[in-house]
Amino acid sequence: MNVKRIIAILLSIITVCVGMTAYASDYDEHKYENAIVMLSDFGIMNGYEDGTFRPDASITRAEFATLAIRAAGYDNIAQGKENEFKDIPNGAWYLGYANFANSMGYMTGFDDGTFGGEKNVTLNQAIKTMVNVLGYEKIAEQIGGYPQGHIAVANTLDMLKGITTGETAATRGEIAQLIANSLTAVVADTKLGDNASVDYGDEMLIETLGYGVYTGKVEAVNGLALDKQFDSLDVDEVVIGGQKFKTTVSDMTKFFGLTVKFYLYEGKNGAVPEVRHAYALDGSYLTIDADDIKPTTTTSQVDYYDGTKIRKAKIDGATFVYNGKALMTADITNSVLIPKDGTVTLIDVDDDDNYDTVLIWEYDNIVVKSIADEKIYGLYEQVLTIPDDEASVTAIYNGNKASLSDIKIGDVVSAYVSKDGGYARLIISRNETEGIYTSKGSDYIVLDNGEKLKMSALYEILISSNSTRIDAPDFGDNAVYKLDATGKIASVEISEQGSGATQYGYIISVATEGIDDEGYVKFLNHNNEFETLPIASGRKLRLGYMDDITYTVKRVGFTELETILKNGETTIVKQLMKYSVTDGVLTEIYLVDKNGSGNSWYENVIESEMRVYSGKLVGDDYIVDDETVAFYIPNGGTLEDYRSG
Repeated sequence: MNVKRIIAILLSIITVCVGMTAYASDYDEHKYENAIVMLSDFGIMNGYEDGTFRPDASITRAEFATLAIRAAGYDNIAQGKENEFKDIPNGAWYLGYANFANSMGYMTGFDDGTFGGEKNVTLNQAIKTMVNVLGYEKIAEQIGGYPQGHIAVANTLDMLKGITTGETAATRGEIAQLIANSLTAVVADTKLGDNASVDYGDEMLIETLGYGVYTGKVEAVNGLALDKQFDSLDVDEVVIGGQKFKTTVSDMTKFFGLTVKFYLYEGKNGAVPEVRHAYALDGSYLTIDADDIKPTTTTSQVDYYDGTKIRKAKIDGATFVYNGKALMTADITNSVLIPKDGTVTLIDVDDDDNYDTVLIWEYDNIVVKSIADEKIYGLYEQVLTIPDDEASVTAIYNGNKASLSDIKIGDVVSAYVSKDGGYARLIISRNETEGIYTSKGSDYIVLDNGEKLKMSALYEILISSNSTRIDAPDFGDNAVYKLDATGKIASVEISEQGSGATQYGYIISVATEGIDDEGYVKFLNHNNEFETLPIASGRKLRLGYMDDITYTVKRVGFTELETILKNGETTIVKQLMKYSVTDGVLTEIYLVDKNGSGNSWYENVIESEMRVYSGKLVGDDYIVDDETVAFYIPNGGTLEDYRSG
């Protein structure tokens, strides 16, 4: 099971990210992502003001010296050191760090008295520096010196995980990994005096900086709780392993329900302990989309589709959490495990093939019509009451923490609300797409640009019930679709109706001669009169036709229209159509779907004399009345024969 991928899915639902400098976007899924996050959490290494981290960019000696001093815990002391290098101008931002690194023996300059702050630091130089920070300079010198001795010590201390060695320029990602490895390496045990010696110690560098390293399950954070006793936490609190801590980790919510290793800053002199970094330990995590959960699911087993295969997941004795709050026993039902829209995440912390925690995330979409008196009013008459407690409401827009004031009229808000209404997570979306409605599946529609849009539960209900509250597009309509944060349709605004093609005709021929070299169509109209209409040069008409197995609507020029009408024959196939005309020019043609599918129109062509029926059954399928359009098409629609007749 890909734990990182599952955590990323959880993060897309429940994360609250703040501070673009600390949490850049260009290292997601990068091989050094975990190290980068760790150093960001510790305040050792951050990104740039434009929101990037640039993990593959090189790093200068000046920048690296600063990071090494921070990792050693001397950030404040280093800033006051005097200049010891002839190439560093007074007032340079890194002056104190370079001088302090030199005085401590961590990172010396070159033989010519320069530091070379603007030069790129090499991997070997960085390894030597961190070996010295940990106190192993003498051992490294005894076994070969630079670089072999330092590399050997680093390898012994497991500092080289994920990186290589050499005199090539190090990248920012490699430096992040090296420093992260060094933080969990043991510091040298140094003895002074007549029997001075240096040996491998048993205390990690991170511990010398005031941190304790622990393991536990995240049971409550930011309004989410596995146990109701932890429902009320401050926004900067977390419960791990039954204990409440302060935390500075801005995205701690992504670990909700998971077992983590966490770094607790315990400081000195009675400092308030706070969690500053955490990462998930191995385990089994499974996130299932609501659409894939089978109705046979029960409170002891989740049945779901994995592609075309049916899987089963045991959840005997699990803790059930609905939208961030633990469920009471009476609320744990089969139906609650089948959300209308959302996901179900299963967590197995002990890998015994029985999932211990079930996180049910179900949302309702609200297309914002108005906001007043701590309530959001929806386009379809929904009303969402916002909880009073600040810690019980989280708004997210584009993956970042937002405020309620950021919600605008017309936004799509996906509201995850706990059963008691005491917690709400609001995901704001302003995503939309535009296209012509061409076909429909069981829970999706297809646009002319190829997009397949799934319908949200509310939208599907309103469509299927023919509700007058929704602007439902017809086949061929061009519309703007508002989408929720998961990409599902929340509402529709029709911009151009295709249903104006209400005139009926029978196509006889097409040609490009006779009317200023423009393409034109000859057809028998509904008054049984022959008519010729052009397709304006440079314009495309909207054509609906049967393409192999599906009915398709798209815009075509004359050449493509002729090809489709021929359908592989040498001449066009004469057939019925619906059409519309604008300023004497054909703008829409819809051909008959011979299969009679629900997304296109179907007529029974009777090649005989015109008849008028009044509510009579024709065959076993059709009822016609005095409004039914019928055609008299002698000789298979041959124009000359018709005229001569």
